[in-house]
Amino acid sequence: MISVLTVDGIEEELSILHADLKNIAAKETEDYWNYFCFSNISDMEKFLENQPLIDMACIDITLDGALERLAEYRSKYMDNGLLLITDTSMSPLLYLKPGIKADSLLMRPLEESVVNSTLKEFVRSFLETSSQNNQNRRYVIECQEGKIQVPYKDIYYFEAREKKVFLRTLKEEFGFYTTIEELTTSLPDEFLRCHRSYIVNSEKIVRIMISQNVIQLHHEMEVPLSRSYKPEFKKFGR
Repeated sequence: MISVLTVDGIEEELSILHADLKNIAAKETEDYWNYFCFSNISDMEKFLENQPLIDMACIDITLDGALERLAEYRSKYMDNGLLLITDTSMSPLLYLKPGIKADSLLMRPLEESVVNSTLKEFVRSFLETSSQNNQNRRYVIECQEGKIQVPYKDIYYFEAREKKVFLRTLKEEFGFYTTIEELTTSLPDEFLRCHRSYIVNSEKIVRIMISQNVIQLHHEMEVPLSRSYKPEFKKFGR
């Protein structure tokens, strides 16, 4: 899954961006894509409060409050593809900064042919970089809609139930067919089996409650800890 955030204060432009991204995605990749479109920075901020998985963003920086929020957004989504939309009234010194690191730029007035070619180059560049740098840093799920790629750093745990395995992030859950046994041999070292039905990301652990057979994770999540796996977790000393 590739998630794209688009923020543009001009409705017609927002529709064009969304339509072009969908067409390009269908031709360039077999991944399943999620699209989140907003016309103002306030709605974008509310959406990002839940820390959703975002891979690419197209942001209109002429909107009120956009520049002030851009550096904050970039600090949370450092590896994301970022395209900025602006016009000649805004000095490049305001957005061509190391802390923002834009990957592409659209300058108003927008011509549809330029939008399409710029977005195509933007998407291709992101996919190439993602393939080179993140191949070993994401868990890939094959499903009917396409491939869903979830960064390992965003995974809290895997749970086996209902003849499936469910991957859990902060706000989402993805079910697919495999086994916990198969996962134990394929996941990175930070993923530890803690129960016959659970594998936990040790980097998300806040506290080990040995006597209660519980592992507490960030954001008040919990997973069970079986007796047979306790020795592996005593080393955390929490």
